[in-house]
Amino acid sequence: MATASLMRRVPAGAALKRRSTPKDRKHVAHSKKADLIRTTYTLMSDTSPQDLSIRAIAAAAGCTTGAVYRHFESADHLILVAAVKFLEDYIVDLNDLLKITDDPLTQHMEMWRSFGRQAFANVDAFEMMFWKASEEALNDAIFTYYQEFPESWRKLSGFQVMVFFSSSLEERNMLTLNRCMEEFKLSKTTIKMINDVEICSFHGLMMEYRETYREPGKAEEGLIRYMSMLDYILGTVRTVAQQ
Repeated sequence: MATASLMRRVPAGAALKRRSTPKDRKHVAHSKKADLIRTTYTLMSDTSPQDLSIRAIAAAAGCTTGAVYRHFESADHLILVAAVKFLEDYIVDLNDLLKITDDPLTQHMEMWRSFGRQAFANVDAFEMMFWKASEEALNDAIFTYYQEFPESWRKLSGFQVMVFFSSSLEERNMLTLNRCMEEFKLSKTTIKMINDVEICSFHGLMMEYRETYREPGKAEEGLIRYMSMLDYILGTVRTVAQQ
């Protein structure tokens, strides 16, 4: 009788819905978090980070602000994590570069060219990552991004891992600067000074383009100017060291 009663309550051909498991819920949460990162990154392509709000991100992602806060502690946290995606092309370029040449000076110059190409095209995002956010905050953002998109980084070499997971631009630059300065037998203090000059020159020039970098040709112009400056800096070091 009980069986017959149950059959009468369930329409013919209806499938019993499987209850969601903790694994299912974790997958859904992971997918939504990744979707929020992608959406925010897309918005940043034509909107400065400081002009983005939780409401704008939630609307673009098709969810509520509460859903955003379930995954990220603040708009700043989400925006910083999304900005890490701007480093993807830089890491891909680095991978190709290491296959082409093992000359330290060429690697150093080309790493700056790749970094500069992305930075001058996305001035606000790079200013936020490397000059406004604390190293701790950027480090957390990098690891959060990696956890959501691990497939992007599984084939990284040891050197690429050091570059990608370094939240300090000074440390990133010293990785190749130390190698290309070895032949000149310069002191650590001198190399540190060269490092500071390269980074401060880059930041200062990048800030010149803060209001115009989205205009046609401006990002390319900034990169060309910096590479000329870098060539002069390293050329001067080479000349002085060989005297």
